[in-house]
Amino acid sequence: MKKKFNVTGLCYPHLHYMMDYTQKMREVMAMVADGDYFIINRPRQYGKTTTLYLLGEKLNELADYVPIEINFQGLDKQWHQSDQQFAQMFYSQLIEVLEYQQPELHPFLEKAKVEITDMGALSKFITRLVHQLDKKLVLIIDEVDASSTYESFINFLGMLRTKYLARHKARHATFHSVVLAGVHDIKTLTYKSREPKDNKYYIPWNIAADFKVRMSFTSSEIASMLEAYSLAEGVSMDIPVIAEKLYYYTSGYPFLISKLCNILAEELLPSKEDKSWDLVDVEKVVQLLVKENDTHFESLLNNLENNKNLYNLVYRVLINEETIPFDPHEPTISLGRFYGIFKRARILKIRNRIYEQCIYTLMTAKVVDKEATV
Repeated sequence: MKKKFNVTGLCYPHLHYMMDYTQKMREVMAMVADGDYFIINRPRQYGKTTTLYLLGEKLNELADYVPIEINFQGLDKQWHQSDQQFAQMFYSQLIEVLEYQQPELHPFLEKAKVEITDMGALSKFITRLVHQLDKKLVLIIDEVDASSTYESFINFLGMLRTKYLARHKARHATFHSVVLAGVHDIKTLTYKSREPKDNKYYIPWNIAADFKVRMSFTSSEIASMLEAYSLAEGVSMDIPVIAEKLYYYTSGYPFLISKLCNILAEELLPSKEDKSWDLVDVEKVVQLLVKENDTHFESLLNNLENNKNLYNLVYRVLINEETIPFDPHEPTISLGRFYGIFKRARILKIRNRIYEQCIYTLMTAKVVDKEATV
């Protein structure tokens, strides 16, 4: 099957042209080997799910690891109504994976099914499972944001935290490593109980190691993808120069890189007389992308228009060119980082040049419309 540049969800190496994940996976694997519990938190379409998939594939290649990959996206609210329902849901997802990967465990898993009545029972089951397999179990959960506002999920994290702190005792044996993925950094969230008498409290995930792996891509990591594409499709280009220009506009944002390459390959190239990419082509597709009615940019702009404080802050940075110190704890700046608008720097900056153009066009158009109605 012919490969393509993927812009919709998970990337598979055998189906899609992909940037070089080598260094990223080396660092993630090192954290897992060290037994870290951590969360990969980045904006939407930043390669989190692909990273989890590649991690699972690498762990499956190792005889002493068993990855348990599950997803909390689309969970029905009923599974969050009580600790018992959540524990049973988690158990069901867990055994669905294990019965395929470790079919010899079927009798053990079936026997344990009736015992999962609450978080305490789930905790005991996890310990017995660890001893039953005598391998390093790595729990990998994608889309944890879907559950982060429910008390049952908070209690689940609390149970994992308790076991982690006592993990060197046989009766508290637990997952060797836990990897969560979502847009939020769960460590910084607060949860408010439904009971009015209870105050807000921090989600019990302070055991998590800081995730410092760079998820954006360098120009050399982009170049490796272009080289594979050029060789397979017979398309000529100055690979280092094109890679550097793609990085210039995207700052290494995975979705934006793939989207530009997708437009170059599927829309621009068929209209050219020769099979080649050049800098003029890149400039053309950047302008096409900025003007495109894409859900990614619709979401970006909607997040701005739905939050007056954030809109005004971005306006000050981009239109008024104000110099504003970067403070990750300031609520509006934090929200802008959550939506992928701001990047970490000494002063407040828009994440990449494509976002700059897209947002600038929106804001200046609004100014023109306002002046026209006066």
